[in-house]
Amino acid sequence: MIDCDIRDEYWIDFLQTNNIIESREEAVKRQKVLLLLQSTLRNFVRDVIKENGYKRSDLKCLLLPFGSYGLGSHLRNADIDLVLICPWPVKRTAFINFFPGNLRHLATIRDVEVIRNAHVPIIKCTVDSISIDISFIRLKESSIEPDINLLDDSLLDDIDPVCVASMDGPRVSQFIKTRIFPQHNTIFQYCLQCVKYWASQRHIYSKPVGYLNGSSWTLLLLKVYLLVRNSADDITIGSLLRTFFETWRDWPWPAPVMLTDSIPGKHGSRVEYKSLLEFEDAVMPIVSPCYPVCSTAPFVTKATLKIISREFERACIILNRMEDDVQAQPREILQKLFNPIDYFKRYRHFITIVTSSATYNSHEIWIRKMAHNISLFVSMIEDYKEIKLIQPIIKPKIIVKNYRTIQERKALQSGMSVEDAKVLDQTGTLSPGTIYLSYYLIGVQLEDSCKSIDLSMETSRFKATLESKRNRKDGDVQWAFNVATRAEVSNLLGGLKVFSI
Repeated sequence: MIDCDIRDEYWIDFLQTNNIIESREEAVKRQKVLLLLQSTLRNFVRDVIKENGYKRSDLKCLLLPFGSYGLGSHLRNADIDLVLICPWPVKRTAFINFFPGNLRHLATIRDVEVIRNAHVPIIKCTVDSISIDISFIRLKESSIEPDINLLDDSLLDDIDPVCVASMDGPRVSQFIKTRIFPQHNTIFQYCLQCVKYWASQRHIYSKPVGYLNGSSWTLLLLKVYLLVRNSADDITIGSLLRTFFETWRDWPWPAPVMLTDSIPGKHGSRVEYKSLLEFEDAVMPIVSPCYPVCSTAPFVTKATLKIISREFERACIILNRMEDDVQAQPREILQKLFNPIDYFKRYRHFITIVTSSATYNSHEIWIRKMAHNISLFVSMIEDYKEIKLIQPIIKPKIIVKNYRTIQERKALQSGMSVEDAKVLDQTGTLSPGTIYLSYYLIGVQLEDSCKSIDLSMETSRFKATLESKRNRKDGDVQWAFNVATRAEVSNLLGGLKVFSI
């Protein structure tokens, strides 16, 4: 492994002084929040026993952190993912019916919400300004012990598909923990915090839009760690991150990334990669390490992979300055590495997709739906040879606007800026109301020889796809597609000079 001259204390100091990671006091607060939530288990078990008339009083449940907090690699103000693992006598209906009430009885817990219709149903709540997501697993066990081995495939036998899906995150977290040598645990945590912050700053941290989420970034770092853990005399934050960026800059996509020698099937069997249909057209295949495996980066397109690859290349160039320039200052290099992207410097042209809704409910529905559809649109236009770069921007601009006239409303729906549409509030037909607007932006860089490109056929196809996904509950939703210059996007976003949402 190439040695990096940026010593660990510089990386840690950067994370701390920029408030990227928690202070000791904030970490203690999280621990207290977890203890508070675990204190609800006694009342929950009591309610289950009373409801079902069980004679036994020894039902043992486990409230277990997983994901970034479970690995100790979370960033400041991050959510906490928890899973409530229960023995067979405790049904999901009990989790839905009793656990929210148990949470509401605690004075410091607020905003308790049950999300039933999700791939992994959860209960959401907020404790001391920390967002909590709690999922549920029911295992065919008589009790759940704190040292339960979630990697035991027999636990998946005869449990319902929702519980199998809910097991994936906790199983992957336990898999990761078993692969990291104790002496490297702190180094790995700091490295993962650096990777996540870097990806957030460079706007390649969003699974639905076509980039990667925290799970994928974690698996990529783990893969690099596994490659070097036995060969390196002394792993440092700088050396592991240098190798991380170089490895993925040079990776021969779409060669799959696997964390195990072979793809695991049930009970130790092996699965052929070519037999996994969800990887058939995968652009950036990252295979989850536990049975049943899945693609952790299913929405990456050729265009977004190009953006991600450019960011790996950029990171390598910046870190290599320590070798090329003896006068280079570590703090300056780290500041440059983590600088946020400015879209106005990279792109002169943007595609804007405006989603407008007359009701808050439709707005909320399409905030969730639209992100997953952006990558579909990108895949429709990315093969044009006239297009050099396409970069979907991960966060939409949200505006809620009270309008006065029909003409103002129609102007807003068509994609006109709030300021430009405002001139119509005095001269049009009076019909006041509220409109919910979401502006999705895609940076486009054309080849030097190309002056313009006609994407009308693709936008029509995409709009038809969106309209087919509406139902009677969100029939008020409309879309508008426009091409905008930097100045027009700046005006749309309220006069921004630097565009880094």
